[in-house]
Amino acid sequence: MMDVRRWLVVGGDGLIGKRLVQEAQSADRIVLGSSRRNINGQPYVDLNTGDTDAALATAPEVVILCAAVTSIQKCRDEPEMSTRINVDQTVRLAAQFLQQGAFVIFLSSNTVFNGNVERPDEYAPLEPVTEYGAQKAKAEVALQALPGAEKRLAIVRLSKVIAPSEGLAVNFLRHFQAHQSCRAFDDLRMAPVSLRYVVDGLLALAFRRCPGVFHLSGRDELSYAEFARALARRVGVPSTLVETLSSQDAGVEVLFRPRFPALGMTRTHEVLGLAPEFLEQVIDTLFAT
Repeated sequence: MMDVRRWLVVGGDGLIGKRLVQEAQSADRIVLGSSRRNINGQPYVDLNTGDTDAALATAPEVVILCAAVTSIQKCRDEPEMSTRINVDQTVRLAAQFLQQGAFVIFLSSNTVFNGNVERPDEYAPLEPVTEYGAQKAKAEVALQALPGAEKRLAIVRLSKVIAPSEGLAVNFLRHFQAHQSCRAFDDLRMAPVSLRYVVDGLLALAFRRCPGVFHLSGRDELSYAEFARALARRVGVPSTLVETLSSQDAGVEVLFRPRFPALGMTRTHEVLGLAPEFLEQVIDTLFAT
């Protein structure tokens, strides 16, 4: 008999959350995505004010916590507000869901590491160098200490997520499709991973309900400029359309500059059978229909 008990995606109108809701529904889950915009049919959740009663009332079997302040600069500039959302209210809500018996998945980031260690694995010590990374690390520690966490909590750290609908790749592609040049930093590095891969990994974890720490990462580490040139080749335009410059020359303040942005996935591969995603696979998802 099909399991039709309810899932909840907190932050179901965000980049990852929205895609998660769509894919979970396609897999015949009864899934709700929360929002703080008073959308009909969506439980109202505001982690800033702590208004989470509507979400708790759904009594879900699986909860995926996607809502967060993800801007590194905003976390630095507004540490009190962002800590309230990213740590205090998130941990409080997770504790309540665990008390209800739900399996909880928390989205974290490679920023819990300093970026100076090559492919840190799921057991590596946390060494954040930004306020955002420190908040994610603090939330991880607090979540793992909650009653029930050892059996019903998963933490999933992500490297740079590339989506076909918004963000870095969309900006580059818009220029290339118009045969226009674009500017890309050659001093910032990432390990790109596709939105599709991330969502598929989260769904696999939700179905299997495996506790512990997991990593979803790109395999290839490259600069933003190298990524743009790879996209240009895929589109079939000259890579000379990519004008390289440094973030310093552009006057852009960079708060997280990892030398090694990729994450190790030893435990994730052993438990879920997932390997790091190749750059070619990431790019292919941008052109999939």
